[in-house]
Amino acid sequence: MKGSNSKAEKMAKAVEVMINYASDNFGEKIVKEPFFMGISDLSYTGISEDQDIDSLASNIVGYGINYDLQLEALSMLDIPGVVFGGEGKDIHKNTERLNVKYSLDIVPELYKQIIYSLLS
Repeated sequence: MKGSNSKAEKMAKAVEVMINYASDNFGEKIVKEPFFMGISDLSYTGISEDQDIDSLASNIVGYGINYDLQLEALSMLDIPGVVFGGEGKDIHKNTERLNVKYSLDIVPELYKQIIYSLLS
């Protein structure tokens, strides 16, 4: 999401409002990163116009063999989104831990703030 259209701009503004809300109300410092190094649900909401589809396909393990992603169809979508959620350590390891208070008490309030911002 690069803020290149009104939907993306509105989402980016909602995220900024949420970041300020997190700081002001919970003392939490939310850090934005320009990309997510993995596959998430948002991987199915579009491909940026500057993304080389062939390069993307060649970097997906098992693509075309045991995993298929409709890259051409995804290139026609333009759904802005943000990956945001709980906090913990050692994700996907046997030592994984979740910061329960943050993840269950604060994150839902931050999601509400994003939603309220988008609806206003």
